[in-house]
Amino acid sequence: MSGELALQTRENRELNPPATPKDMERQDEGSAHVAIVIPVYKDWRCLARLLERIDDCVGHEDVALSIVVVNDAPANAATVARDEHWRSIRHLEVLHLMRNLGHQRAIAVGLAHVDAALRCDCVVVMDADGEDQPEDVVRLIRQYRNDPTSIVVAERRKRSEGAVFRFSYRLYKGTFRLLTGQSVDFGNFCLIPRAFLVHLVSMSEIWSNFPAGIIQSRLPIHRLPTERGQRYHGQSTMNFIALIMHGLGAISVFSDAVFIRVTILSLVFLVMTGTAILTVLMLKLTGHATPGWASNLAVSLSILAVQMVMLSVVAAFMVLNNRTSVTVIPRLSYRNFVLRREVMWTARALAPEPAIA
Repeated sequence: MSGELALQTRENRELNPPATPKDMERQDEGSAHVAIVIPVYKDWRCLARLLERIDDCVGHEDVALSIVVVNDAPANAATVARDEHWRSIRHLEVLHLMRNLGHQRAIAVGLAHVDAALRCDCVVVMDADGEDQPEDVVRLIRQYRNDPTSIVVAERRKRSEGAVFRFSYRLYKGTFRLLTGQSVDFGNFCLIPRAFLVHLVSMSEIWSNFPAGIIQSRLPIHRLPTERGQRYHGQSTMNFIALIMHGLGAISVFSDAVFIRVTILSLVFLVMTGTAILTVLMLKLTGHATPGWASNLAVSLSILAVQMVMLSVVAAFMVLNNRTSVTVIPRLSYRNFVLRREVMWTARALAPEPAIA
């Protein structure tokens, strides 16, 4: 496959995928059908390399792959072409979004589409840049075959980023655990059994943060140790602001738990502050306090106590407002964000539902 990706099909092929060859039908009988959702933001060169490597790695397994690429850069018209030498990839399509939704929401749209339109045994979610290694896709599938009753997530045991990012990530994990009582030790790279897919795409939480939504779902999870790979081409578009927003999105999924913990923390500070104020007043009344010192400290502690109370009140209103606001359920709303579905190539009729107009 060439590095530069060319448009392989016309738009009218969306509604009329090619007929299925009879010999290919027989070849896929008994094979595990795996859908792979790949969100892409202008990383088309990386995607071309990724598909080559996925086919090389999975080609030795008894697996038929259906690739769903979610184009999260609507202004970027580049797309992906079929390679004549593919062995395991049986279906390839691109979902062009109405607008840039961001990584997490693009994943939610892709998963909801797979749930509605594709037949498969399980779904893999991975990035297109090469940091999620195709060799680990095989490991995820093998673990699923050993235990099809759990979501298999790629737990990062070794990261390839710089020291600053690793320190920031540890700080994020510690803050997340402190505020939510949960530990987040995996990202988007995972395998979801088909039986669990409908549950996830019915959760508004995955619209905010996909890994946090998996934790919130309380579905069984199996952690598979992996190492993060290197990007195939270019530089990551993830910046410091985006990382902060990603972290806040994950924490917001557990807003109820955060509210309870913040309230308890505020009450503890309030009790400590009240005790300190009483101590200061006792020292002043008994004549053991320096003139002016007791009054200034009592006022400062009173201001701190008021701030703790206000923090709890604001947190309560935010949680209550979140419960009354309209939430996005990907399973019900994903079609509103899809401009068109473009079936690039199919060797097996994996999409019984009509294509999105």
